[in-house]
Amino acid sequence: MTDEDDSCYGVDDNGALQPQQWGHGLVKCQNCSTDQLRLTCDCKDKNGNYVETERGLDEAMTSHNGYLSCFGLDGVKCPDSK
Repeated sequence: MTDEDDSCYGVDDNGALQPQQWGHGLVKCQNCSTDQLRLTCDCKDKNGNYVETERGLDEAMTSHNGYLSCFGLDGVKCPDSK
């Protein structure tokens, strides 16, 4: 995951990923992976326990002028399709 991804998600008290601008929630997570349009992580809840959580990447991220974007923040250039 990149800093741009971390700017798009926060983690609530139950350890669930939530779309949130400048959420920096991934610092509370480990074992993150993506599978097509899903982000799956083990994230800490308010008690410090890791819980598995997942979100659809399309809930926060979009493509804007060829860059991955969330909440109007442009970050990673998308590769050209061939």
